[in-house]
Amino acid sequence: MSAQPPGEEHVVGPDAPQRPLIAHLEPDQLVQETLRPVPPAQLSRSSQAGLWALRVFAIAMGAMVIYAFVDSL
Repeated sequence: MSAQPPGEEHVVGPDAPQRPLIAHLEPDQLVQETLRPVPPAQLSRSSQAGLWALRVFAIAMGAMVIYAFVDSL
């Protein structure tokens, strides 16, 4: 059995690192895998509300920055 280089443990399951596997794909396989759509995350109502609040905050801050810039002209 060959020894693993330091820092590269053999992990099986959902916690297995994906980077080494991607590095060994053929170019057409890599393109095929990167074009596969990823389903949206299933978030709780509180997480969704928090993200919407963050969107509203970002838009309000953007509007304030634009107003301050236009006002200073």
